[in-house]
Amino acid sequence: MKTLFKQALLLLSLVAVPAFTQVNDRATLFHLKGKVKSIKLYCGTSLWASCTFNAKGEWTYIDACLNDTYSIIPGHDNYCENERDEQGRLTMLFYDDVRVWNRYHFSYEGTTLIVTSDAQDNFSQTNEKYTYSHNATGDPTKRTYHTEETTCDLTARGTETYTILARDSQGNWTRRKCTRSDGSPTIIQTRRITYFTSTPSYRKR
Repeated sequence: MKTLFKQALLLLSLVAVPAFTQVNDRATLFHLKGKVKSIKLYCGTSLWASCTFNAKGEWTYIDACLNDTYSIIPGHDNYCENERDEQGRLTMLFYDDVRVWNRYHFSYEGTTLIVTSDAQDNFSQTNEKYTYSHNATGDPTKRTYHTEETTCDLTARGTETYTILARDSQGNWTRRKCTRSDGSPTIIQTRRITYFTSTPSYRKR
């Protein structure tokens, strides 16, 4: 479960935080243009994580390719509790099962998104902080991370920087380069994006 949300968090490295007046995670949290229905994120050739949206633009499902799907819409299976601020922005995400619980807090500072998390299972407790930076147009430029596993006294920190290589016809990025500060090999990440299709309207003759 801990791995699930770590992978799902990778999706947030494509977010931006523009001002808005209604709940529309598709546009405000993920900065997607057009009526996006789903995103699949690949690291190299491996499917890493995906999420879906309803027709209103609300973020509905998280799937980290572990044969488990988690929903942030009440009434659905594997529901994740969540909270929003007065502007409709997601501020907290929580999931608890028999094995492990995970809690994420989201805070917004201009074009910067800060995500802090804590997770605990029967063997360990992990605290993490991710900071996502964006350029003037809202594209993601950098992610910094700091993780601590208190049980084993392990700490990791570093940065990832992003260079966009391709976009689709809507202007959403579909291919980018990820460079890590720890010296590990550069990764090419791709997104497969599907859109809601408009139903043709017919006039009576």
